[in-house]
Amino acid sequence: METPNNTHELSLYLYRVNINEHLRNTGPNNSASRKKEPLSLDLHFLMTVWSKNTLAEQMIFAWAMRQLHDHPILDASYLTPQANWDADDIVQIIPAELTHEDMMRIWDTLKPAYRLSFGYVARVVRIESERTATGLPVVATRFGWGERSELKVSSNVALEAG
Repeated sequence: METPNNTHELSLYLYRVNINEHLRNTGPNNSASRKKEPLSLDLHFLMTVWSKNTLAEQMIFAWAMRQLHDHPILDASYLTPQANWDADDIVQIIPAELTHEDMMRIWDTLKPAYRLSFGYVARVVRIESERTATGLPVVATRFGWGERSELKVSSNVALEAG
């Protein structure tokens, strides 16, 4: 990506999407709405500054890193209402641990010459399901517990030998 003279740009390149490991096996939602649990994702970004002026590039890069360090939580005040975020939704921005090999692999794929860059993960980005849970909610059970001698089991099933 070439930039004209006196132009400074900061880019966030989404290079990987993972299902969040902590919310991957979340059980069904037992709320009255019976909606399915949302898909919880971690979005991996590469932040890069593009400028012909090296000093400006480093200053912008340091400023952007400081902003993400000082404000790592994106709440309703940062998230756009067009995406239907709930009032209690948040997205946490954390530094990503990228090995030198991973970084070079990404830049080999992008094709421009390597630029100063840093990885971040936006977690947990939730995508609501449009499906509702099937079946009715459980309202009664047919089991009990107690001391073994107190439990009585009766059966009226006859077995035929054959």
